[in-house]
Amino acid sequence: MKKRFTQLLAASAVCLPLAAATYMRVVQNDGKVEIYDVTNVNRVDFVEESDLYPYVDLGLPSGTLWATYNVGASKPEEYGNYYAWGETEPKEHYTLENYKWYNGSSASDFTKYNYRDKNITLFPEDDAASVNWGATWRLPTIEECKELANNCTATVETIGGVIGTKFTAKNGNSIFFPAAGYNYNDTLHLIADRGCYWSSQISETSRFQGREFEIMGVYTAFYSNYRPCGASVRAIRVEKVPNTDTLEIPTPIDTTKKDTVAHNYEYVDLGLPSGTLWATYNVGASKPGEYGNYYSWGEIEPKEHYTLENYKWYNGSSASDFTKYNHRDKNITLFPEDDAASANWGASWRLPTVEECKELANNCTATVDTIDGVIGTKFTAKNGNSIFFPAAGYNYNDTLHLIADRGCYWSSQISETSRFQGREFEIMGVYTDFHSNYRPCGAPVRAVRVEKVPNTDTLEIPTPIDTTKKDTVVPNYEYVDLDLPSGTLWAANNIGATAQGEIGYYFAWGETEPKETYTLENYKWYNGSSLSDFTKYNHRDKILTLLSEDDAATVNWGTDWRMPTLSEYKELKDYCTVSDDTIKGVSGITFTGKNGNWIFFPGASYMDADTLGTNDHRGIYWTSQLYSEDTRFQGRVFEFFGKNNISYYSNYRPCGSPVRAVRVEKSSAKE
Repeated sequence: MKKRFTQLLAASAVCLPLAAATYMRVVQNDGKVEIYDVTNVNRVDFVEESDLYPYVDLGLPSGTLWATYNVGASKPEEYGNYYAWGETEPKEHYTLENYKWYNGSSASDFTKYNYRDKNITLFPEDDAASVNWGATWRLPTIEECKELANNCTATVETIGGVIGTKFTAKNGNSIFFPAAGYNYNDTLHLIADRGCYWSSQISETSRFQGREFEIMGVYTAFYSNYRPCGASVRAIRVEKVPNTDTLEIPTPIDTTKKDTVAHNYEYVDLGLPSGTLWATYNVGASKPGEYGNYYSWGEIEPKEHYTLENYKWYNGSSASDFTKYNHRDKNITLFPEDDAASANWGASWRLPTVEECKELANNCTATVDTIDGVIGTKFTAKNGNSIFFPAAGYNYNDTLHLIADRGCYWSSQISETSRFQGREFEIMGVYTDFHSNYRPCGAPVRAVRVEKVPNTDTLEIPTPIDTTKKDTVVPNYEYVDLDLPSGTLWAANNIGATAQGEIGYYFAWGETEPKETYTLENYKWYNGSSLSDFTKYNHRDKILTLLSEDDAATVNWGTDWRMPTLSEYKELKDYCTVSDDTIKGVSGITFTGKNGNWIFFPGASYMDADTLGTNDHRGIYWTSQLYSEDTRFQGRVFEFFGKNNISYYSNYRPCGSPVRAVRVEKSSAKE
């Protein structure tokens, strides 16, 4: 066993009577002698080498202990070493060509942590913290980084002339993260601007990217970065400190009832305003820590394979060929016979609506918890009752995605604008969101009771949101800096979407609200009987570019946003690496900038009347411009059929296409 602490031998430590005090003399291997007053020595420990690195107890709910400085540093303000994701040694150059786990010519040619081996978390032998500091250390997960950010106060600080961010915990302890940026292609990026710290996890949807903890002054984010990039590593201890405030498991409360009508399934009264009663475990499970069964949206039996071809409500060759819950029947909520909860647990149960999921999230406190070794999220209500949702991920094409990372739970509703997607309740640690997922995917189901409990405080049920309407509140939408020459900043998602992989809303060119059907007759700027009867953006007014009041990005997201021009789409193609990609079952293309940042465009096709275009791998996105002065009935589009077939054609103005926005402001920071 290696010892780096002073070697103490029986003959080396003696007590000497000096001036009526007791001293300890330590003789080291090199002959050096040190003498200590034993009244100042609390104890002497023999420790492993990996115990020599200092750490801080921030009183976090999980008990996680964070190192006080970066791997490769000797004090908090030092940057330390840069490491490519999954490598354990620093190097002079950080490129794709010298990346340890790459051997090929495309983004799919990674030899480890890829779609074939399905590994998404670093093994100890590839963990820079474990290899360099010993087995008692490792890289943090994204959830542990989020916990740090959520339970500490961030302030901008300068130590030894180095700018960075200090996180101060409620117990008064703190740690400092220097703004060390990252290294790629012999260039240090974002030095003194932000800290880019690797987590131990890879992106589920883009295996050429590792998840990172990005610290920008007092702001934190959880993005992905290109695996070959060199980024900082801040380690955490494998052991955790028990937290008596949060680790106590409460005794179950008597308000957890049993259904005596059809089956003995347990439910919990969380004192919600609507009186909704939630099941204590998933359909197909027998206790809270079990995943239970996976179901495709609108199917009532689990199966071995979850594909488009074996989906119950699909019979055709395009995304428009769904035989039920489509644009023709206009049904957007599951009937009882297609509800996995009702069919399996009886008429007293059903899948929750999106509004009921939101009510749960908004009226309970979420904490990361582990039950029977299964990680997930516990929602604790104001009345003290709680339920646990395991992070069961989802199943598609014989692959389990996002297991132990998040829970993807079906609601009873379908996307208003994309009928091939069901609405889901996504639970990522203490965070919740309400996305859409591909209907054929297999996802877990958590049921609610049909009956509700009266709530004397308020019986008002929130009015369901009309998802065909534009946003009435302008939130802080995310954007991505792709290091483009013009400085253009692209939105991370489509208008109407909340996450990568969602298609969002369809808009006719020059209209600012989505609708059920897209025809010439209901087009806002048409009033006549021929193609020359457009009332705006015509040969008479000679306007070729959308005014702000007719720009779907500006109207829905605010004056900081607008629709892109044709030249901005061309710049995106010319200065980024384009790759075919699939996110949450939706095919599309990814643009990766030279700085490693990326955005995904789902293959959303377009809407004509009430029919979705015939190829869900095809993307047709509006620009802010008409096609030409001569053809005023067509708007210019950005179109793709995969990475090798990108064009800039036109489409009929009344058709519905998605919109990807750009920021009005541009990035001024150029590397």
